[in-house]
Amino acid sequence: MKTLSVGQRKSLSAIFGNTAVAWFVGGILNPLFNQSPKQFDILFNIVISLIISLVFIYYSLDTVKAVKT
Repeated sequence: MKTLSVGQRKSLSAIFGNTAVAWFVGGILNPLFNQSPKQFDILFNIVISLIISLVFIYYSLDTVKAVKT
């Protein structure tokens, strides 16, 4: 596999970070403002979205770990 350049790593990290924010907003904040018929659905959405957000944050940080500033 080809090694990524510093710029490519930063861009990839930004994509992963933005995806984490999107999952956070869509899955955690959105159910708080919408009426949901079941509390279980709200809790399920929050837990799953938080897990997915954390995965993308991990990939974002792992991607730029090797970049020297």
